[in-house]
Amino acid sequence: MLAGQRLDEGADLGDLHGVEPDGRLVQDQDVGIVDQGLGEPDALSLEHLLPPPQAREASARLIAILAEKIDGIADFSQVFVVAATSRTDAIDPSLVAPGRLDRLIEVPLPDPQAQEEIFLLNKTQAEQAAGRPLFADLDFRSLLPPMGGMSGAEIQEVIRRALETKAQRAGAGENVGVVTTQELLQEIDGYRRIKEVVEKIRYGQYL
Repeated sequence: MLAGQRLDEGADLGDLHGVEPDGRLVQDQDVGIVDQGLGEPDALSLEHLLPPPQAREASARLIAILAEKIDGIADFSQVFVVAATSRTDAIDPSLVAPGRLDRLIEVPLPDPQAQEEIFLLNKTQAEQAAGRPLFADLDFRSLLPPMGGMSGAEIQEVIRRALETKAQRAGAGENVGVVTTQELLQEIDGYRRIKEVVEKIRYGQYL
């Protein structure tokens, strides 16, 4: 998480010519926080949308506008700009210059105990939404080792894919039961293989 200095309450974060911040102003004891006001700042590269030359030009304009907004922060204000990203390597250096997003708060990946808690929380939410059991008794001694290094969002995605697979099979007329440990292990393996390919594409290593 990247935290910047305080923002003048009169500033307009939404006026970024194409950038649509997803943040909201949260008031707590007279302290305002622009919660995820910058969304994923690494997305400002635009290389996922445009050819490299146009992407660099458009990105430079957007970053200049964003930097100008951050530079307009007033010292007396009690509003802070906060950005969050999982790709610090893709952040433009000008955004983390002194006086801008210059405080780095690292949120580490969950340990095995936290992963199990995250899994159970998502499992409970899914079953409450469905109004019925969706999972068999799960063997976390088998699930946790291959889940090592996975974030909460990735665990949630594995659960979503497992349930989606069940729904697709049921829609095809199959008599499907609840999600088992073995099926989750297959989803984890499939997710990791896809992620590896995506990472290679992202860094130009995929042939």
